[in-house]
Amino acid sequence: MKKILCMFVLFCCGFMVYAQDIITLRTGEEIEVLIQEIGVDNVKYKKPGTEGPIYTLLKSEIFMIKYANGERETFKEVPAQPAAAAGIAVPVDNFTTGQRWGAWAINNFLVPGLGSGIIMKDWVGGSIMAGLTLAGGIFTGVGISSILTATTEVLVSSGSYYPSYYYETETDSGKMIRGIIFVGVGSLVLLGEFIFNIVRCSSYDKPAPKVTQGFNPARLNAALLPGKNDTEMERVQVSYTFSF
Repeated sequence: MKKILCMFVLFCCGFMVYAQDIITLRTGEEIEVLIQEIGVDNVKYKKPGTEGPIYTLLKSEIFMIKYANGERETFKEVPAQPAAAAGIAVPVDNFTTGQRWGAWAINNFLVPGLGSGIIMKDWVGGSIMAGLTLAGGIFTGVGISSILTATTEVLVSSGSYYPSYYYETETDSGKMIRGIIFVGVGSLVLLGEFIFNIVRCSSYDKPAPKVTQGFNPARLNAALLPGKNDTEMERVQVSYTFSF
């Protein structure tokens, strides 16, 4: 009975040793482990025969995992990627104070919106400034024209036998009021453009580069499924992990 019990214990111990996974690093080192979890970019494992902590290895450090059931899984080496291609936020250098003042000066003293477009690449804000300036100029010009033409001089004669002639000023009050209103509206629009120029040049920031999540080789896994024995390969299984 004792012999049977000893053989059973040895069999269980041998099975536990056999039921270990083996991680082969890219350095050639082999580690006997118990795989706990395979994530998107890393592998978590424990050391066999212990209740110790869970260790983590990056997939980029691993060449192959041989599982206890004989299945093998290889990992492709991940080349270094730019931060934007990897989906990582890239810090952006903002505009300097000199650039902001330069854009404001060109907008204010030369061509409205041109400074924002050339220096700050803010063509939307520049187009708004140009549109406000054009609208304000049209309203103001029409109003001034109405005011100037609202007052006219008319030749008037007096006396029947020996008439005398003189000029009398007549004012079209309706036209004058319309002109004043147009000038007021135009002035408000131009004031709005002036304020918008200040606010836009002082607060507009460089847009962050577009981040695209492209193909990530770290998420491509290939497993060599063994055949009847470990020396024969039955098929290759390829999988790709998507994250949402």
